[in-house]
Amino acid sequence: MPGPTSSGALLYARSRALPHALAAAGVTAVLAAGAARLPGVRAEPDRVLFVVVLWALGAASVIGASLHAECAELDGTAARRWWRWRLAHLLGLTGSAACAAAVALPTPALAVVLALACTGVTAAAAALLGARVCWLPAVVVAGVAGVASGGDAGALRAWPAGPGGWSVALALFAAGGALHVVRGARPEGPRGG
Repeated sequence: MPGPTSSGALLYARSRALPHALAAAGVTAVLAAGAARLPGVRAEPDRVLFVVVLWALGAASVIGASLHAECAELDGTAARRWWRWRLAHLLGLTGSAACAAAVALPTPALAVVLALACTGVTAAAAALLGARVCWLPAVVVAGVAGVASGGDAGALRAWPAGPGGWSVALALFAAGGALHVVRGARPEGPRGG
């Protein structure tokens, strides 16, 4: 017979549709890895970079969509706060995405840095704006990374090795993750109303 911890984890996973999120994250990684290995893409480093940026946005969007609770009342009425589940959820999906990037993508360091930055921004946006639109600010982060590199693919590719690459990404992830873990996703209004 399952104990209270296992039934709490199961309830949390069901309320966030985590099996669907894991499946979507896996499909995103497989598609990105396949796209990066296409002959026309592999021969052009800028195209590979474009695939990696799209993958990071896709991974952050999948993680952000999974932060939405179908039954938001669960968080407010639970006997125990769900911050531990939120933390495990965010770390688990982000860690899975980072591992997939490290194994499958040709620029693993850049993929992980972008995924951390985009996921942190997405988690903060879920807490402030709601999980349904939380992917939008991650698009801004990817755009800022592109503008900061001056449109130079080599500069963007070198971002993780630069002085602020990892620290900026980790700071964004930590701040956004902490905000989401403490507050949870902002409740959405009624559908159609």
